Amino acid sequence: MTLIQTFHGTASNGTPLTAVYAEQPAAAAAFALVFPGSDLPRFVHWGRPLTAPETVINTFDALAPQRVSGALDYTAWPSVLPTQSEAWSGSDRFDVRRDGVELFCKFQVTDIKAETVAAGKTYTMAEKDGYPSWSVASEPKQTPTVTITAEDVEQCVKLTWTCELDET
Repeated sequence: MTLIQTFHGTASNGTPLTAVYAEQPAAAAAFALVFPGSDLPRFVHWGRPLTAPETVINTFDALAPQRVSGALDYTAWPSVLPTQSEAWSGSDRFDVRRDGVELFCKFQVTDIKAETVAAGKTYTMAEKDGYPSWSVASEPKQTPTVTITAEDVEQCVKLTWTCELDET
């Protein structure tokens, strides 16, 4: 199984969706991100590996917060880096200033890189004569990694966000 996969689809409101599913078999863990249009992603799965990872594209509609009667037409669903442009009213998660003036950025994803990075060493432990015996695996550890580049062209602010799922 590939440790990281990308899927494309469309939300019920017509928004194009890109989903990235990452799995770490050594930890029996997985996560999935969905990118609505060019917005920053939302986590739609975090837990055990899925038997049908292609279904994560449908979780965007299933998990989207419903409109509350008498409230706004759009119920906020924060991204991985919520900002005021997403109607985030919680504690600051991103604070950037220019000449002492706070900028309220609206990031648009310009690049999504989903890959398995081979780096570092994997150690295995066996027992020899009643004592632990450590050895280094011949293959480097495989880490599914998602790297996103996003920018607010109007404010001239660019960011890179990386998410890795290692065996720990």
